[in-house]
Amino acid sequence: MFQAQHTVINNLIHCANIHDLERHSMAEGTTVSCEPCGYNGLSKSAKVWCNDCGEGFCDECVNGHKMTKILRSHHLLSITNYLKSAELFIDENCQHHKEPYEFFCLQHDTILCLECVQENHSRCKISKLSKVAKGSKTSTALTDLENDIKSTSEHFGKYPQEEDISKTDLKQQKQNIRDKVYNMRCEFNNHLDQLQENVLKDLELKYNNCTKGVNEFNSASQVKGDDIEALHNRIAIMKKYGSEKQVFIGTRQIGKILYKQKQELCKNLSKPKNFSLEFKMNGNAKSLLSDFKSFGEILVRESSETVTFIDPSKKQAQLNIQKHLSIEKIDLQLNQLVQITNPSGLGMSLIACAIFPTKQVVFANDQNNIIFHNEDGSFSGDIQLDDSIYDLTPINSDKIAVRTDYEVKLVDINTKKVERIITGCGNIVWGICYANGKLYVLDYGKIRIVDLDGTVSKYIPIETDNVGNVAVHNDQIYFIRLDLETVYVIDHSGNQLWTFHGNRLQTPECFLLQYSISLDVDNHGNVFIVLPDYDQVIVVSSDGKQHRVILDKSNNLKGPSGISYCRETDQLLVCNDRDGCATIYDINL
Repeated sequence: MFQAQHTVINNLIHCANIHDLERHSMAEGTTVSCEPCGYNGLSKSAKVWCNDCGEGFCDECVNGHKMTKILRSHHLLSITNYLKSAELFIDENCQHHKEPYEFFCLQHDTILCLECVQENHSRCKISKLSKVAKGSKTSTALTDLENDIKSTSEHFGKYPQEEDISKTDLKQQKQNIRDKVYNMRCEFNNHLDQLQENVLKDLELKYNNCTKGVNEFNSASQVKGDDIEALHNRIAIMKKYGSEKQVFIGTRQIGKILYKQKQELCKNLSKPKNFSLEFKMNGNAKSLLSDFKSFGEILVRESSETVTFIDPSKKQAQLNIQKHLSIEKIDLQLNQLVQITNPSGLGMSLIACAIFPTKQVVFANDQNNIIFHNEDGSFSGDIQLDDSIYDLTPINSDKIAVRTDYEVKLVDINTKKVERIITGCGNIVWGICYANGKLYVLDYGKIRIVDLDGTVSKYIPIETDNVGNVAVHNDQIYFIRLDLETVYVIDHSGNQLWTFHGNRLQTPECFLLQYSISLDVDNHGNVFIVLPDYDQVIVVSSDGKQHRVILDKSNNLKGPSGISYCRETDQLLVCNDRDGCATIYDINL
């Protein structure tokens, strides 16, 4: 699709670029006849063409044309150039009246024939077309048209690049899904192996207990059996060696002993214990086997965007009339100090912060904690995420979006729970913000514009991977290129609007980890930037031409690491890296 669009626009440029007309020539052998000679019954080829007369002239006839005073100002060109210009397909006749264009209406910016003037423009301010057309070849209108065609070509030229980026992203997303499925399978296998081991251990233990019970009964019965066997042996000896008298007496004595032993057996010996083992499957496991049909499904989200064109002349006019308020009038008044609670009680390094219209504030530290404080500065709770945190941004009045390892997590600040996880957010790069109802997520070589449901609506290519933080004001996108120590401001088509260079805009050395420089933008387009190595906050004007230090060490800045601006309340939140302090300021103009 992009290739077809690119071909169309190239054809347009190919035909419309006046400086490249030499590329377009009529087929060889095409000739133009001399009109005056033809009128006299002669057939001669024209060497010169008069645009005003609309006729061709041979060498002889053109001399007479030049000698006539009224015709001397006519525009003449060689037949070769006329044949080339004929490929412009410019119709010099009125489409309605089929009469030649001769006049121009200054009020309606319209080219007219004589009948057009008489019918609809008799009361307008009319000029001769030949008069207003003078200097057209060097006019700004022609230059603007060429620039417009060029910018249109560049605009379409970016789409094949975005198509390549999209293909690369799809390939990476495919690999990420493969990895997730494999990891899920490994987790299932490990969990099932553990469950199997637990059941088999329990089986072995209970089997041993059952065996022990059976052995105890056998041992007790064996003792009583030995006593009875001894009585039986006495009777056998008595019968073989005893006298009649001894047998008589012994019979009665042994009978009494047997009677006592039988009573003892009935009293102390319980019935033999029978044991059995069986396996009862967990009901949840049965449900799992019947309900668990697949690991999941592959969702395909398709998004498209209407291509819009920006008229360079209108854009320039907008830039020219835009008012830039002087940053010298900006005044920050201290509103509140916040002493941030560390959930772990250990040393921590603050990474980012966010302020809401309710004056609730949220912080992220290097221990993967999200820390919440109320509008009065009191601690209201925290949650700990499993992944490393790189940045966060407020969403409306009750949520934050947290940039973690390859994901964005949406957290409700009231329930303090993760409501949604957005995957496929590209490589880990410092920077995320919310504006215009969408998330702007920095990635290697591009900015992803993502809906809150996870749909990527657009990619904006940028020239480098070495970028830090991102902010959005109206249709302008702000980010810092650390390797060039420069703030870049672009539109949603990737066009550069302005830049600000400062040799202090570099990767901070004072941080324990390689965090970036934080920035945010106020309602007037002024940019607030923290400079951790210098314990400063600077403000850059909305046109990038002015800047000044607006906060420093005297304002309790100690390695400022995060900054957040609230558009509803005109307040600025700044947090320090390690001392657990943050400050809220009211901005006055």
